[in-house]
Amino acid sequence: MKRAPITLDVVPVESEVLSPKAFLRLVKENPTMVKSSQVVPPKAGSRGFGSFVVRYSRPIYKQPA
Repeated sequence: MKRAPITLDVVPVESEVLSPKAFLRLVKENPTMVKSSQVVPPKAGSRGFGSFVVRYSRPIYKQPA
């Protein structure tokens, strides 16, 4: 019996905003993926540590939200 091919809906992501926790995990697990990063400080009066804008050395593929 022949099966139909499986298709995946994914989009290339060249840069994205990550939480500090996700950024540290990425740098620890796969540091060569990060081409550049930029710290985005938290807004005045808000809680938290802000975020990071990460540009990848090559696109990663994710499912669209």
